[in-house]
Amino acid sequence: MLLRKKLETIITNNKIFAYILIIFVAGVLMLVLCGDEKNTALNAKEAMVSNYSTEDELRIENVLSQIEGVGKIKVLINYNEKTSSSFLFEKSEDETDSKNYTGVIVSAEGADNSIVSNIIKESISTFLGIPLHKIVVYKMV
Repeated sequence: MLLRKKLETIITNNKIFAYILIIFVAGVLMLVLCGDEKNTALNAKEAMVSNYSTEDELRIENVLSQIEGVGKIKVLINYNEKTSSSFLFEKSEDETDSKNYTGVIVSAEGADNSIVSNIIKESISTFLGIPLHKIVVYKMV
């Protein structure tokens, strides 16, 4: 109670201190609120990228699991997102965001068969448009 009275006395007697205190509190609130918005935006972008990757992975898994000899299969796609270098102008119709695939890891039951392994690699290479050396296939345990 004594501390509260001292603070009230200081604030009422010294207007400059009161303004500095108000500005300080407002600054802290802005930092807290802006930090949450940045985290929310980053989380939303990560979720969007994750959903896109998962969609491609599931499509590949569904198709390849139907091929004789492949068996169960899991696919992990890694990529970096490339965007337009200019954000000051609107994108033209032929200028779109694209994915720069950096690699694919596959685990499949039938991967110990070299023919099946090659079919998996060639299928993924064709679907994603990436070279074979960026795709590795391992036997699922």
